[in-house]
Amino acid sequence: TVGLLGPNGAGKTTLLKIICSLLYPSSGRVLVHGLDLVKESLKARSMMGLITCEDRSFYWRITGRQNLDFFATLYGIPRKKAAGRIEILLETLGLTYAADRPFHSYSSGMKQKLAIARGLLGDPRVVLYDEPTRSLDPLSTQNIHQWILANRADSPRTAHLIATNQLREAELLCDRVV
Repeated sequence: TVGLLGPNGAGKTTLLKIICSLLYPSSGRVLVHGLDLVKESLKARSMMGLITCEDRSFYWRITGRQNLDFFATLYGIPRKKAAGRIEILLETLGLTYAADRPFHSYSSGMKQKLAIARGLLGDPRVVLYDEPTRSLDPLSTQNIHQWILANRADSPRTAHLIATNQLREAELLCDRVV
């Protein structure tokens, strides 16, 4: 696990967007598992999960479960596999009780948890976290930290890149920090 540590405005989010091919680099190149992100962006993107809490990227009038189901379809995840994965993620992130409530009724912490679930839907080999515990209460932050640490142990082939401005979070979760 590698941490990108820096203050707001340092370019952490921009770098994550380049890595997941939402933005193209103005120079240089990025390889993910040997794939050039400019030339083979769709193939590379299928291996990645981006976790960012942009409220505008969810549909506010449908439920959390329906949002995850929509994104699973968008990502091309087979329906049966998606249903099982959604249930596991909702349970792991403590959202099962709110899964069938409209997204607009979620607290900011719940929205962040749903964003984490969305980023993990495809069981990615590379997980990019953009301030994964922003807006979370201390207990939820601890749960997310524990999940990341457990996921690293259970899936040693999964790479985690965590952008944060929290030194403690970087120290706890990351083997290396840039």
